[in-house]
Amino acid sequence: MKTTTSRKALSIAIKKAEEIGADIVIGTDPDCDRLGVVVNHQNQAHFLNGNEIAILMIDYLLSNLKEQSKMPVKPLIIKSIVTSNLQRIIAKKFDVTIMDT
Repeated sequence: MKTTTSRKALSIAIKKAEEIGADIVIGTDPDCDRLGVVVNHQNQAHFLNGNEIAILMIDYLLSNLKEQSKMPVKPLIIKSIVTSNLQRIIAKKFDVTIMDT
């Protein structure tokens, strides 16, 4: 979701999240091929971009796989050349191969 689209599409959810003190709002478009994520940061709605979402997902997934001793034998992350290099740092931390496309 583009940020302007996300703001409009998630406005009702953000308002509700603010009312109940929620930490995160996640929304998708009807066919779920786009994702909007908003987190409560210092009582302000902060929209995460694609790089931020991917970094959090990679760290979460690899942390859990390691904790559960379920890390694949040859773990691999494939990322776009335009995404953040922070993914490389996380992959290295978990001894995971990373490739650019």
